[in-house]
Amino acid sequence: MFTYKCKKILTSLLLIGTCVTALAQPRKDLNHKDSGFYIGAGLGLLDTRYESYGNTIFNGITYLVHDHSNHLGLGFNGSFGYQFNKYIGIESDIIYGTNLTGLGAAFKGTLPINDKYSVFGKLGYTSADALADSSGHVFGSVGVSYNVTSKFAIDLAGTQIGRSASLSTIGFHYSFKE
Repeated sequence: MFTYKCKKILTSLLLIGTCVTALAQPRKDLNHKDSGFYIGAGLGLLDTRYESYGNTIFNGITYLVHDHSNHLGLGFNGSFGYQFNKYIGIESDIIYGTNLTGLGAAFKGTLPINDKYSVFGKLGYTSADALADSSGHVFGSVGVSYNVTSKFAIDLAGTQIGRSASLSTIGFHYSFKE
């Protein structure tokens, strides 16, 4: 007997598999020189925020304590993905910083502006592990790319990981497309 959560996960995997299969089918109206695998990396500023609540006793009186702290540090992200065409791709990501480590998967949408510039957005899920929180989070990213060559690009991106962290990076990606 499947639990509700197992049915939900199985339905999600089936939907993702169907979408990937449909996108991978060859179409004559799409240019296949825009499809292929790619890798990327970025380095930048990681901002992690933590909130905690607790009680403390001072002079016999119990006080509710709300602790809120931010930590700015160096952050790194790496990615490996497949671009189905010039608009749609999927990607697996790693995010690493002073107080955060995460592995994730995302759908990536790209909108070319011209031959050199494009904007992109990613939406996915990560298993981010931070000091005060070791659960998974939805993450989103937006950025702009500048194509130095047909295979090498420089990226500026901002990523929001749940409510607890954000990463601003400058990086690159290299495409293995033909």
